[in-house]
Amino acid sequence: MNDAGALGVWLFLTIVPSVAIVSVLWYVRARDQMRHELVLKVLESGQTFDSATLDKLLRPSATASAPPNRPPDPRDGYRTGGFVFFLMAFGTLVFAVTRSAVSYPLVALGLVPLLVAILIWWMGERDFRAGTLPTLKYQRDPREAHQSGGTVFFLIGYGTAFAGTVRSAGLSYPLIGLGLLVVIVAFRVWAVGDKEYRAGLLDGGALRTPDRR
Repeated sequence: MNDAGALGVWLFLTIVPSVAIVSVLWYVRARDQMRHELVLKVLESGQTFDSATLDKLLRPSATASAPPNRPPDPRDGYRTGGFVFFLMAFGTLVFAVTRSAVSYPLVALGLVPLLVAILIWWMGERDFRAGTLPTLKYQRDPREAHQSGGTVFFLIGYGTAFAGTVRSAGLSYPLIGLGLLVVIVAFRVWAVGDKEYRAGLLDGGALRTPDRR
């Protein structure tokens, strides 16, 4: 495959997950901003309210006959994040084995996000069963900024290593090395966020009632 085709695959593997992550973060922040503004308006009017009434005001399109939504699973964020990395791995592996000749460097590269996906799923399940999952206590993980920043670094590094692997002129070891270096930075950002959270240095999100059903 020529460089143009490889560039197209690289753009798909990096831009699509990035857009998905940014869209989710934008929605969460917009909803929190809406909640904040609504609370201020209610307080200024002198009225009292509870969380159930607030949720109804934030979802005006919901009908009275609609079935109640299940409580959010504290592991949802981990499951979604792991699935994004799994898609990256799956796309890379399919691309590697469907070329004119199987690209073993691409296979090795595709295993990296696959291992990250497995690690995310395992950590989410482990912390949930141990009762230490942040989202058992908070609506949002206090490490959200570190997780998002680390993901951006990972995508940049992974895309760089991918580009160095699929060059029509052959493998570019400096480019691959640079990409892997940025991936290491991503792991470092994730580790720093986890360390600061466990040390109590990060502010938490809004409190929630634990639901472990």
